[in-house]
Amino acid sequence: MDQEERIVVFKEFDSAIQANIIKAKLDAFDIPCFLTDENNPYPSHSIISHGVRLHVFQEDIDRINVILEEQNLHVSEESIMCPKCGSNHIENQSASRILSAIRNAFSYLIPIPEHTCLRCGKEF
Repeated sequence: MDQEERIVVFKEFDSAIQANIIKAKLDAFDIPCFLTDENNPYPSHSIISHGVRLHVFQEDIDRINVILEEQNLHVSEESIMCPKCGSNHIENQSASRILSAIRNAFSYLIPIPEHTCLRCGKEF
């Protein structure tokens, strides 16, 4: 199989709705793609699961990025990636005001992780 004919996961989404919005846009531009795990019974942040996956041909990735940029459909919700598994399913632990205050007060004494990977559980 030629490298350009290879099917790859373009993006994993937390919800089927987000994934279907992007898929519908790519369908409108006649870009072949498909979704997997739309009906997965496990939450996307579970260790045994991942989000809804959008699959495309490797050769279409540059065109897809241009189309999504032109249509103002941004698929990168978070630029932070897990250093262990590379997942972008990251939870920011500073969402809680109390935890954020504790982190700010004691971070110079004890390094407190700010992020948790929802796939592998790594804290960083």
